[in-house]
Amino acid sequence: MIYKIYFFYFFYLFPMWISKTLQPIYWEQQAQLTLFSISYVMMAIAGACSLLYAKGLSQIGTKHGLMVGFFLYGGGLVLRAYPTGMAIAVTSGLMAGMGASIIAIALKSLIFNIDKQEQNKVLLHTDNLSTIAQSLGAFIAGGLVTILSIIDQTPYRSALLISGVMVLIAIVAIPSLKIPKTEKPLVKKAPKKALHFFIFSIKQI
Repeated sequence: MIYKIYFFYFFYLFPMWISKTLQPIYWEQQAQLTLFSISYVMMAIAGACSLLYAKGLSQIGTKHGLMVGFFLYGGGLVLRAYPTGMAIAVTSGLMAGMGASIIAIALKSLIFNIDKQEQNKVLLHTDNLSTIAQSLGAFIAGGLVTILSIIDQTPYRSALLISGVMVLIAIVAIPSLKIPKTEKPLVKKAPKKALHFFIFSIKQI
């Protein structure tokens, strides 16, 4: 399951940075910076509800949570390719914010459910993977637009679509994910103790 975790992290973070690099440029070209700002506000609002998502995931399970998260996030990135109005800006922001938060919580849950001795190693590797995905995504974004401009009149739109599709592709690997039958819940209740949640920061979205 460890390599699946790395796979999901990469297909979560790498397209994120391609999209994050290209979206403001493309939306500025389309004279839609106001909508861009609104979209990011909506994403921040959606991301602020992480506690609610954690409770929901504890009910439906990590595997279903990953499916929902990747579907919402991928859909949100796809919509970024069409800055045509307020509805798209709000919807893409909410979908991306919710999806990214759900994915992050579900991935932390996967790590929480692996062997205790492996957890620190996996956490370190995912931190390194995050740095690599950020650098590689920003670097590839420019090259991708350059290549697409040779064959496409709207290279930025096509690149944004590709980033969204990459996220959606990760859904294919979720059904084969093997999670222990005794999956540890995301939300624990213990007498005389506070509730504990796995919460992942989405500052990089």
